[in-house]
Amino acid sequence: MIDIINEDRALIKSHIILPRVLTAFERDIALINTTLKTPGPYVNVIAEAQRKITADIYEIRKQSLSAASKSTKSYRIMTE
Repeated sequence: MIDIINEDRALIKSHIILPRVLTAFERDIALINTTLKTPGPYVNVIAEAQRKITADIYEIRKQSLSAASKSTKSYRIMTE
């Protein structure tokens, strides 16, 4: 069985969940635009949340690339 560090587990979980949340927000915006008479304030709140999630995804990708680089280096050292 593969041992996964809790930090890596959190990165993986966020990497999977956050894009799905963005998709749900897109669906919600479309629904709100067609359903409500004044969708502006609701769409603005969701759009702001989308911007924050997008920034989080960017940071998570940077962290995961950094972690992958470190694990590759440690693997090379162990096999040499």
